[in-house]
Amino acid sequence: MSDTRGQAFTLEGVIGAMILLTAVLFALNSAVLLPSTGETGNQAQIEQEAKDIMQIAADEELLSETVRCYDTESEGWFGGTGPSTAPPDNEFGTMLEETFGDRDRSYNVEFADGETSYDDDASRIVYQGASTRDGVSVTRTVTLYNDDSLIENDGCNPSGGDDLGELDQEDTPYPISDTDDTEQIYNVVEVRLTIR
Repeated sequence: MSDTRGQAFTLEGVIGAMILLTAVLFALNSAVLLPSTGETGNQAQIEQEAKDIMQIAADEELLSETVRCYDTESEGWFGGTGPSTAPPDNEFGTMLEETFGDRDRSYNVEFADGETSYDDDASRIVYQGASTRDGVSVTRTVTLYNDDSLIENDGCNPSGGDDLGELDQEDTPYPISDTDDTEQIYNVVEVRLTIR
């Protein structure tokens, strides 16, 4: 009689183990792995690349050039009307496109000063869509001087445009106004790069 009870307990243990194993396998198969599950490390890399690009662009005066490349006739950045989806037509745009555009990452380049916020359409230099929850933003401050020239040609290459300090704020639709009363500084602008 004790032999049959031992067999029953063994059978009960095997069936219990099978049920437990089936439950574990079912739980493992029902876990959803999203494409963003492993992007935490990737996000840190993208943030570092964005910081590097903004630092290089600030050091080489490319950010200043970018916020001065405005067509006052068409009232748009880089000779277009409104914010562009294309990168700036300068070295800064080339760096953005080679680093993020070639990897199908969209990005926005916007500015804010004392009178214009990031939410204004006028502040959007490049706008490729709203930022996502896991988007990365990096900012740099740019000082514009009264003797800096407004760049109004299609190629966004510095040429003999009007000096910022000589712009008539009433007649010139340049979205960055002269907010500093000193003789040298025109405005201090914060440029934000957002990678989606």
